[in-house]
Amino acid sequence: MRTKMFLITILALMLAFSLAYAAGTPAGTVISNYATGAYKDANGNSLPNVTSNTVTTVVSQVAGVDISPASTSTNIVFHGTVSFALSLSNTGNGTDTFDLTKVSVETGGGVNTVEIYYDENGNGAVDAGESTVTSTSALAADARYDLVIVVTNVSGDDGSYCTTTVTGTSQFDSDVSDASSIVSTLSTSVMGITMTADNLNPKPGDIVTYSIYGENNGSATAKHIVLTNPIPSNTTYVPGSMAIMGSSRTDASDGDSSDYNITAAGAVTFTWGDAPAGASGTLTFQVQVNDGVPLGTIINASTIVNYNNILDEAQQPVSGNVNGARLTVSQLYAVELGADKTAIANPGDYIYYPTTVTNTGNGSDIFSISYSSVLASWEFYFDHNADGLINNGDVLITDSNLDGKPDIGTLIQNEVVYLIAKAQLPAGTSDGFVCSMTMVATSVGDEAVSDDGVISVTVTAPVLSLSKVVSPAGEQPPGTTLIYTCTLTNSGSGLATQVVISDNIPENMTYNTGSMKIGTATKTDTSDGDGATQSGDAVIFEIPQLGPGGSTSVSFQATIN
Repeated sequence: MRTKMFLITILALMLAFSLAYAAGTPAGTVISNYATGAYKDANGNSLPNVTSNTVTTVVSQVAGVDISPASTSTNIVFHGTVSFALSLSNTGNGTDTFDLTKVSVETGGGVNTVEIYYDENGNGAVDAGESTVTSTSALAADARYDLVIVVTNVSGDDGSYCTTTVTGTSQFDSDVSDASSIVSTLSTSVMGITMTADNLNPKPGDIVTYSIYGENNGSATAKHIVLTNPIPSNTTYVPGSMAIMGSSRTDASDGDSSDYNITAAGAVTFTWGDAPAGASGTLTFQVQVNDGVPLGTIINASTIVNYNNILDEAQQPVSGNVNGARLTVSQLYAVELGADKTAIANPGDYIYYPTTVTNTGNGSDIFSISYSSVLASWEFYFDHNADGLINNGDVLITDSNLDGKPDIGTLIQNEVVYLIAKAQLPAGTSDGFVCSMTMVATSVGDEAVSDDGVISVTVTAPVLSLSKVVSPAGEQPPGTTLIYTCTLTNSGSGLATQVVISDNIPENMTYNTGSMKIGTATKTDTSDGDGATQSGDAVIFEIPQLGPGGSTSVSFQATIN
């Protein structure tokens, strides 16, 4: 028997096909095929082909997604906004929609907000009309969906960062997803300002130097830095005292980066300019503590810095650390005694020197009273009613604090006490003698502080001289009547009182009754109050007073026996 030859040819016929998709043949593609057999009989004669039945396979859907880039990072400024462009591709083999989620992790204590936008025109920026999305539209296989991720800084310190994971998840197969990691690091300028003073306990009148140290502690340039320093209350700015890094500046607005009372009223203003990360500088100016500022007064200073970030956006003003510039006024000891005084007095007179003691310091103090004088003893009284007289209620000062020195007790700031110094000029003090007393008020708080007042008293005492002449002069015979005249002169500056001139009638002479005169006025011989008396061998004249520079004469007559 001849063997028949049989050849079977299998044909695979693709009824549908696709291009090279990422996940292979598109979902829903129908794959059909059948087999055809060709054969011959035993003698090699071809026989009709035989065909098998057709078998069919439908391609199922496979999900796939890719978000690109897988990671990206950039810096963000304080309160700033940054955008990240992402693209999501459907790498599956069928149409799919992808849910979009975001998870942010803050590191360093910052706060940021994150939004996902559909980038309709694919330009990598959010344009008008583009809105946030939570899922893509339905994407055919290999289709792309462009996104813009917008991160906005709310708060945080320089160097804090936000890590955001953006995930696209297939709605067809939730087990299929892809993600991109976005890191936004806060990079900002951080201006640190510290203000100090070289004397934290000044007295009124002292000059204090303030130093302001500024430093950009951030990682980005601070721009257009301006420091404003109001002059503290109870102080006065010292003209021309501003300096930048030791280089003097004027007070005028003349381009030297500083001014006083121009840019800001009552303030020193320094224009720093731009400061890169880590840059620093020191600025100085001086004030004088005002007179009369009370002890214990707190003087607070302030410094404010205004600046822009690297994007030239204005930042919140920063108040400097001024703990090292807080002044507490210390005590200034000061005293003022009343004005000096001149006076005139007669020997034996009491001298009175009304004066005042004023506490011109800035706190309470006690003042001791001392004096120096040629007179042995001065007394000091409180003049309670300030009338300049010692009267009822005026008492001697005492040693109130028991330190062995008389004092006037405690006086508060600016308090005034009224005093009267008293002494007596000794009898017999020479005419024209100047008697001075220096009174000293000394602070008990600081014995190097004192003030003095001087009273200068010029003594007015009478200085009398007496001269006598006889007329006629020369040799005279018995029976001649002689006129004796005495001239009394006061060459001093004081009044002479109760002057008595006694003149004896010479031997061999007989007094002429009724011949006594004072000046040109004839006087009786009896003691009848007319200032002249003849008694025994003497004539007596009484002159009630004779003023400074005054002169008078007395005379009587007698005859040679």
